[in-house]
Amino acid sequence: MIEPLRSQYLAALGIENYVPRFILPGAKLSEPCEWFAAPIETANSVEVRSEISVVEQAREAKSPSDTIQRTPIIESAAKRPLRPSENSETRAPSSQSELVANSKPEPQFALSIVLAAGGILLIDAAPGSNAERTAFQKLLSNMLPALRPAAAQYVLDSFIWPLTRQPKIPRDAEAAKETLSAYLNKQIKQRAIDVVLLLGEAAQQWCVFESDVHVIKSSSLLACAQDPALKRPLWNDIRHLAEG
Repeated sequence: MIEPLRSQYLAALGIENYVPRFILPGAKLSEPCEWFAAPIETANSVEVRSEISVVEQAREAKSPSDTIQRTPIIESAAKRPLRPSENSETRAPSSQSELVANSKPEPQFALSIVLAAGGILLIDAAPGSNAERTAFQKLLSNMLPALRPAAAQYVLDSFIWPLTRQPKIPRDAEAAKETLSAYLNKQIKQRAIDVVLLLGEAAQQWCVFESDVHVIKSSSLLACAQDPALKRPLWNDIRHLAEG
């Protein structure tokens, strides 16, 4: 913007211009500003001059409230429509509860997948340490052959969510159930599984089956390793498999 229009515009806004009192050593000389030889009668210049006159009158007001009421720039700002960021309907969440409600949780869990011969699929929480893993495998070696002799041979796998090697897959709870369900139903068809043991809360929460299989829900084997009193209720839930 060319002088003096720039100075008049800033003065109308109440902004003071900075003018250096001396030239700094080694500083480059400032280039002279281009000035209008004569005032240009345009809609913008007329509006600026009217704003300047109003601001000069506002400076003579006795209270700040008079200045606000007489400045057309502030009045026009008050009348202009709100931007989307200023609109109360599109405001950002103001409380922690709103942030939690708007965010989708990303569950994290690990399950042990036991594929035993004889058509048995056992799902339980994954051991968190070597000691838990040893106790878990010991209980498996004692329980599975008691149900079906062929089940003494089994493969111990694990399912860990989220899938770190598949970053493009969504990580919400629904995606976790769908991914796990696809994996389990594939194993059921390939290995002719007819009995599924869902042991513990984690297995019962995340496992969904499309195949027509016999599902038995009971206590976790890991919990039985920590509390031997839970072994009897677990055996009562599955002992009919041995009798059949």
